Amino acid sequence: MHAKGLGGLRKDMKKALEWYLKSANQGDNRAQNTLGNMYDSGNGVPQDKKEALKWFRMAAENGNGLAQFNLAIMYDSGDGVEEDRNEALKWYKMAAELGYANAQYYVGGMYMEGEGVPQDMEEAKKWLTEAAMQGNFDAMLRLEVLKGNY
Repeated sequence: MHAKGLGGLRKDMKKALEWYLKSANQGDNRAQNTLGNMYDSGNGVPQDKKEALKWFRMAAENGNGLAQFNLAIMYDSGDGVEEDRNEALKWYKMAAELGYANAQYYVGGMYMEGEGVPQDMEEAKKWLTEAAMQGNFDAMLRLEVLKGNY
């Protein structure tokens, strides 16, 4: 509420940070992921990719699928950490198995292109179909490519 100025409170990122830290330190994986986002973007705190990585990893290890996806993106792009496609795939898969469509799309794409894994069109189709069933338009397009329609 402090972060967005809701409920009659004025927007106060310092106060929001205080509450996010309290929650995160008590094991709340949503607060941990939010702190990762704050440090990743520099929203309310100085931008710090190492601190973002720390919070994303903590939330990811605590089962937060969005944090798993965020951590995968960092490893996939080498943003704040050394690029590591195997580590990216590990975290994408964890998020994909929790039902995150964007993660399913990325896993499918990695198998389709053979990025970090041996190329496997059946595995690509499986993950892209999962993402497409949730409305992921990019996955729908890739499935059409697999079918030879593009």
